[in-house]
Amino acid sequence: MQHPIVSSIILAHHFVSPPGWYSDEYALARRYHGIVYVIDGYAEYILGDGSRLHVRQGDCLYMPRGCVYTTRCNDEQAFVHMTVNFDLTASEGLFDAPVRRKLTAPVQFEQQFSALVHHWRVRHPFYYERCMGILYEMIYLLLKEMKDPGSPYMEKLRPARQYLDEHFREEFPLELLPQLCGLSETYFRRIFRKAFHETPAEYRRRLRIACARDLLLNGQCSISETALLCGYPDPAYFSRVFHQTLGMSPSQYMRQHGV
Repeated sequence: MQHPIVSSIILAHHFVSPPGWYSDEYALARRYHGIVYVIDGYAEYILGDGSRLHVRQGDCLYMPRGCVYTTRCNDEQAFVHMTVNFDLTASEGLFDAPVRRKLTAPVQFEQQFSALVHHWRVRHPFYYERCMGILYEMIYLLLKEMKDPGSPYMEKLRPARQYLDEHFREEFPLELLPQLCGLSETYFRRIFRKAFHETPAEYRRRLRIACARDLLLNGQCSISETALLCGYPDPAYFSRVFHQTLGMSPSQYMRQHGV
């Protein structure tokens, strides 16, 4: 999966559009990616293909670079919103097309957005670095919200996920996980796969191999020591799993990264 890398922030502001406001600023195309959060009021985004996105209080809207649209707000009420325009290093955006979502946890997102707008406006020393950090937190919250189809199951799976995250280096029977959640093994495995797009065994292996990569690049552990620290008492088996996962042996991985 490619991770979004923000190359620049162009603008961050709190804006009150008067009743009846109309904008064709992006009738040709957006030059940058944009995130809009609606504080109050109503607006209609009319996309280049004729489709329409209606946004209201609590809605978050992502508009990718290159999309075409005009904006019109209600004749009777101001449209109060915050906007941040930014650019990414990759040609792809956060999503392939404009996305509107009413957030399930809007308070945290709105607080982050307000902080971003504040620091961008007052421009104290190192404001840009602060704003970049806040924008990344907002992107994290947005991706987590919109790209997590397993969210309805997360509360049920929380004990198992926490145990895996804290004990993945240890050898324990995976049958323990559904017991921690109070679920049948069949149901647990089904919803775990839906939530994380991998089995519990694959989840644990992913954490182990990620840990192994860090240890190998650190250069202070041998391959055998790395294997043991990551839950593989047999170095040969560790090497096979590592090769299956990354397509190269641990020693090849180290050489590739100059270790």
